[in-house]
Amino acid sequence: MESELLLRALSNCLHMPLLVLNERFVLCKYYNALETDFSYDYQTLFTDLEKKGQKYALITGKLNELLLLYAFSDHYFIFGPFRCNLTDRNVLYKYLDALNTPLAQYELTYTQLAALPIYCLDDIRDIIYLINYLFTGETTDQLVNPKFQQLTQTTSLLNKKRRILLTQASFSYAQIYQHEKKILMCIKKNEPRQLSEFIQTISWSELGHTLGPDLLRTQKDYLIVLLEKVTHLAIKSQLSPAKSKRLQNIFIAEVELCTTTAQLIETCTTALLLFTQEIAERQEKIRSPLIDQIIEYIKNNLNAPLQIDELCARFDLSQARLKYLFKTELQMTIRQYIILQKITVAKQLLCTGSDIQKLPQTLGFSDYAHFAKTFKRLTGMTPKQFSQNYQV
Repeated sequence: MESELLLRALSNCLHMPLLVLNERFVLCKYYNALETDFSYDYQTLFTDLEKKGQKYALITGKLNELLLLYAFSDHYFIFGPFRCNLTDRNVLYKYLDALNTPLAQYELTYTQLAALPIYCLDDIRDIIYLINYLFTGETTDQLVNPKFQQLTQTTSLLNKKRRILLTQASFSYAQIYQHEKKILMCIKKNEPRQLSEFIQTISWSELGHTLGPDLLRTQKDYLIVLLEKVTHLAIKSQLSPAKSKRLQNIFIAEVELCTTTAQLIETCTTALLLFTQEIAERQEKIRSPLIDQIIEYIKNNLNAPLQIDELCARFDLSQARLKYLFKTELQMTIRQYIILQKITVAKQLLCTGSDIQKLPQTLGFSDYAHFAKTFKRLTGMTPKQFSQNYQV
């Protein structure tokens, strides 16, 4: 059949699946096959079509995919499935949940649906016009019926609503900026635990919808931009540009291989923690010998009050000079460094089962209330809560 050869050529040019069934509804030819299985009952579809006295129909499947049916002579032709809109993972998952679909099928269904060719409605109208011409030789636009016009209006309305929702997203660009600022600050201050906990609090689904309709793709793009900013921070912190860029490229490649939001979060956490470690190690290596001596003294005398005047006298420095050295080389004040070291040792002792009541005296605090207040300010929990959660 000449028209069938032309239809095959059209299918190949459009990369659109084309099924040919004989009069007994048995599949006899299949062009541009896709690895999808949406379980259509073609016999019922065409039987309903013939009952209505029609030779063609544009129908919508249960997952909002489209099929173009055409009955000609003693054969039945099915173009599709294909799509006319983007596939939103969250919306699809909610729909599958309403259908009581097994959880294991969610990702497979999304992958199959996302693999379908996508055409705008104007393209679909042209395709219908061309298919009708190949079958009948007629050039009239007779396949464009009121149902197709209704589909066009409905899709336009849905697209308009989607754009409105995106502009009214609850997760604002200001929040995204604040998230980035906090992430970079945690890396700069070498706070891996706070960084890891903060990443887990980010609403990744809202983040994706704020940046665009394709959830996973926009999440990937966001992480790639974030990795670029972290790389600049690493280079600014004296980490080798070559090493910084190499780490960036490695993690961008891993981001592109992710197929779920959970994998993206895991990759993001790993990348940011590794950059934090590399930057911290580099900053330790570039400290001056004098700072190293002061730090060593502090660590060996954490049980003492450690007054700044005492340190100045011991190392023959003015207060201004001592404060400048710590602020420049450690990006914190000397008082902040001393408190941080005391709390770090306190956490280590709590993890080994040390008596909580004896820690203030061991670490040079004036009393337990002062120790507990400082500990909670830096860790987010009381010494007792920390001991219960982390004791080994």
